Amino acid sequence: MRRILPVLCVLGILFSSALACAGSIDYLSNQSAEYLMTFSRNAATDSADIASYNPAGIVFLPQNGLYLNTSAQYLLKPYEQTYRGQTYKQDEPTVIPNLYTVYKQDKWAVFFAATVTAGGGKIKWKEGNATTAGLILQTAGAAALSGGGTGATAINSQSLEAFSRYIGLAPGAAYKVNDSISFAVAGRYIKANRYARAFADFSMDAIGAVPGNETSVLVDSDFDYNARGFGGILGMDIKPVENLMLGLRYETVTKLDFKYSASSRSAAVTGPVPALNDTLSNGLLATLASLDKDGQKVRYDLPAVLGLGVNYTVMPGLDVMSSLNYYFIKNADWEGVNGYHNGWEISLGVTYMVTPKLKAGVGYLNTVSGETDSTPYVAENPHLDSWTGGLGLAYTVTPNFDVTLAGSRTQYRTDSNNGGTADEVEFKKVVNNIAVGVQYRLDM
Repeated sequence: MRRILPVLCVLGILFSSALACAGSIDYLSNQSAEYLMTFSRNAATDSADIASYNPAGIVFLPQNGLYLNTSAQYLLKPYEQTYRGQTYKQDEPTVIPNLYTVYKQDKWAVFFAATVTAGGGKIKWKEGNATTAGLILQTAGAAALSGGGTGATAINSQSLEAFSRYIGLAPGAAYKVNDSISFAVAGRYIKANRYARAFADFSMDAIGAVPGNETSVLVDSDFDYNARGFGGILGMDIKPVENLMLGLRYETVTKLDFKYSASSRSAAVTGPVPALNDTLSNGLLATLASLDKDGQKVRYDLPAVLGLGVNYTVMPGLDVMSSLNYYFIKNADWEGVNGYHNGWEISLGVTYMVTPKLKAGVGYLNTVSGETDSTPYVAENPHLDSWTGGLGLAYTVTPNFDVTLAGSRTQYRTDSNNGGTADEVEFKKVVNNIAVGVQYRLDM
């Protein structure tokens, strides 16, 4: 009977990071409304949000002055899991804010960016999912095998939820050596917060030859784990000819030691044998304590990133651009977890000035997460490869005030684990994003 403990206790643990949109593992690429128009900002020089994508480009902004740029993204995340003929769903929405301030004067500029660098939201499986259902069935089967019962199970309630958000605060500066080259340097402070809760309430026929042999199990685990870290950002822009801009950005690894703190931890077993109930309850609590790591620290870095971009003006009003972000996952310290490949994403976008005041954009993004068959599989948030399409409009209300409206759809590639077996789980993920952004420039 003791062998069911490690299986059952996993019900109290959920390590998913609740990714909200495109990007590699943990990272978010969607840092502004402007980004959703083309997904290619690594060589852009038209708006203050490039402090995140092309920091060296802020000295090439069209005019001097103080730029204030903010946006809000509203994401709908309908995720599905199908397991043993039952489909489980979650659709908890997420809101992502971003804020940029840039002060530019001729050859130099300073900036400050406040973004949701990674994580980005909550997932909530209100009626459980394949993980909870599978573990309950495994527990009942193992208990019946040991205790002689039938293993018949009744699930009263089950749920899983998790939250993850990494706030990034990045001050920096850029300098234009001449009209063809510029450099930037910045630091970034990361405040990472994660939260997880799992709950299960079920009963099972576990003990044979005992009247009224129903055994009830109640598991509830609620904890968070937080970290703080600091990294650096370097940027360079090269403008070899008048209509061509090349951008480069390198973000160093950010060391993050997550400290765990358990808010609640409970496990109770009620059945016909009191001694066995106590043994199981105590064992569950001991195992939960080892899994929620209360008071312990676990290393889980943000990987280094190399960003490359090109922006070409085909003719006045028509620009084409492309960006590549490469994530050095294999070099990050993830507390002994390995098997990942480096991740990457590549995009292609076009913008066109429909009128002197209205700009339209469209873009496509392909993302390879870096997850492989040998990496730990997080069922609640599998890091599936994806493609994203987006479009948007930017309107100049006054010479100093711009409004951007954009939207995107990220379609994750359908995947499954344990193919062809009774424990196979099919995963479907979609993220729909609507963003509104505004920018105001103070002439100074």
